[in-house]
Amino acid sequence: MMLAATSMVFSVLSVVAYAGDLPPLGTFFDDDGNIHEGNIEAIAADGITKGCNPPDNDLYCPSATVTRGQMSAFLARALSLPGTSTDFFTDDNGSVFETDINRMAAAGITKGCNPPDNDQFCPDANVTREVMAAFLVRAFGYSDDGGGGLFADTEGSIFVNDINKLATAGVTKGCNPPDNTNFCPTDLVLRDQMASFLARGLGLTAITPPPPMDPGDAKNCSDFATWAEAQEWFDFYFPYYGDVGNLDGDNNGVACESLPGAP
Repeated sequence: MMLAATSMVFSVLSVVAYAGDLPPLGTFFDDDGNIHEGNIEAIAADGITKGCNPPDNDLYCPSATVTRGQMSAFLARALSLPGTSTDFFTDDNGSVFETDINRMAAAGITKGCNPPDNDQFCPDANVTREVMAAFLVRAFGYSDDGGGGLFADTEGSIFVNDINKLATAGVTKGCNPPDNTNFCPTDLVLRDQMASFLARGLGLTAITPPPPMDPGDAKNCSDFATWAEAQEWFDFYFPYYGDVGNLDGDNNGVACESLPGAP
């Protein structure tokens, strides 16, 4: 069964719509400034991700790789896959993702990891970009390959058709911006990238979390022991509020140049 679903930062803050029901800097502490942050927030709001450090779940682990077990959970939640009493695989007993894996198999999204027998799922194996393409094509029912040949590095992949279908659907843009002539089929999928793949596939709107609280002029150079500390503080708040602490007297982007360690 196939399931179908269908200038400076500071200068533009006034036109950015922030999500009012999120805390400052959003749901997770470890994705601030990540280019996929808006999509991470989108899949969190949709209940697709709960975080990576239960029970607190205040981290997303954006640079961690996605395992096949985690992929099953993402897709089971994203598509509200129905339950099944069938145990499809012999190697997922005891896995926290076993129920999701069976739901994904029942939906026809996975065939297993050891063809032709396919009685194993390999839940702890990492997901490559080409395997991810196959999962998402089956999950969302994409059929248009755009005529094929969309990337220069996929012709040897057994998943080339799925990759072309995923690109034609607008779920992937490639891996070498701005040209995006390559897909990097054997690269591992990271959790932040997965958020964007899922958000595009589901048509979710990226959610921009609110900025941190304005610190005002609570800090000056004498409050920091080293230049590195001052620069870190400056770099954190400057995109939102400019040089509110007046740490950069000559406006060259380097804070508190009189402190030890300054370049």
